[in-house]
Amino acid sequence: MGENTASTPKKLSTRDPGLDLMKAVALLWVISLHMSTWKFDIIESGWNISHVLQYSVRLLAEGVPILILVNGILLFSRKLDMKKHIRKIISLFLIFLLWAVILTVLEGIGHDEITPAYILKHVLETQNGSEFTGCLWYLQSLIGLYLIFPLLKVVYDHHRKIFCYFMGVAAFFSLMIPLTEVVLNLILHYHDNELITLTIPLIERFDPGGTGYFVFFFMLGGYIADKKDLILKHRAIWILAGTGAWIVSYLICLGLTGIYGSIFDPSFDCSSVFTVFMMLAIYCASSYVSSAAGWFKETLESIGQNTLGIFLIHSIFIRFFPLEIISQILENMGLPGRLIKLLTVFIFSWAFSVILRNIPGLKKIVSI
Repeated sequence: MGENTASTPKKLSTRDPGLDLMKAVALLWVISLHMSTWKFDIIESGWNISHVLQYSVRLLAEGVPILILVNGILLFSRKLDMKKHIRKIISLFLIFLLWAVILTVLEGIGHDEITPAYILKHVLETQNGSEFTGCLWYLQSLIGLYLIFPLLKVVYDHHRKIFCYFMGVAAFFSLMIPLTEVVLNLILHYHDNELITLTIPLIERFDPGGTGYFVFFFMLGGYIADKKDLILKHRAIWILAGTGAWIVSYLICLGLTGIYGSIFDPSFDCSSVFTVFMMLAIYCASSYVSSAAGWFKETLESIGQNTLGIFLIHSIFIRFFPLEIISQILENMGLPGRLIKLLTVFIFSWAFSVILRNIPGLKKIVSI
């Protein structure tokens, strides 16, 4: 009998292109904020129409809640393996430390004397807004979520009503309190009252979590994983609801900008009631590509696999954007030029992450 020369069939991917698309959108939003792609100095520009419209995009451009939501969808839909989960937490922490050192050294070159004490200081000071390592705050909060995930998973699997109760508590402190604060500040703008000033701090003292909106969107991901079929059955309605929520939040922010005479918080929709509907709309819209195939699916899959790498690497490309003169020319082109810069940094970060993932020994610094 002749030798069987049939090739081994290629293993089918179990990835969801819709979730990978959500990751791609989230990364573009994150990078756009770090690159100041959107210009919305409405008051200074005399309500220039371009700035007014870019303000609406800036309100939508919140990538972190999307990344957290996708994490929740994926983790809550899988069986928990404690050994793997603990290894993942340790790997993520080591990646955080490594990249905190890398960013500190690269950013400090030519500006300061790089010493072990200097590096340690910047690593220890890492938080949202830090000079060199600010972008790593997301990893800090993600590790925090992973630390409590086993408890959430047990409740999710065996006590779904209690899970929904805790999700409601997280929603109250992370979504309703900020909205209440907006309303109370508006009242204070017209009527100063000490009791109103003391109300929000009093309520916040009962908050069981410092990063409540992280916990909420993570749990919302679990809820979506459980109710996926029901949600997607009415996805057109959710898309309309999310679009409407975005428009309403935009009009509110525009109105408050006019009342206060300065730009109202552009990160308002990072954790607002409207964000819930916007996230559900993005999830439902992305689901239309879940049956994608060919090069489009492979592209989304590659981006999805390199999400962490792109997130970590993009800050380096922003800082050292090739050829300052080209960067300046693109900046002078206005929004089109800034969009070109955004896509360039995204593509370079993606390509560099792919390269690192294919070099033995370096894969672990951009993936877990």
